Amino acid sequence: MELNTVGIIVLAIWAAGIVCGLIAVRRFGPAWRGPLMLAAAHGQRGAEYPGLRGR
Repeated sequence: MELNTVGIIVLAIWAAGIVCGLIAVRRFGPAWRGPLMLAAAHGQRGAEYPGLRGR
């Protein structure tokens, strides 16, 4: 049961990262595709978007 819960949480964070990325591309335009592709290449973690943005 623990593995199931962890898997669901990881999938939820991953999905949230994709959704946030799509919203950012639609709101801010093609300029956001570069950073989003970098974030996707770094492991596709939604939690990493704010960190990548600041660095």
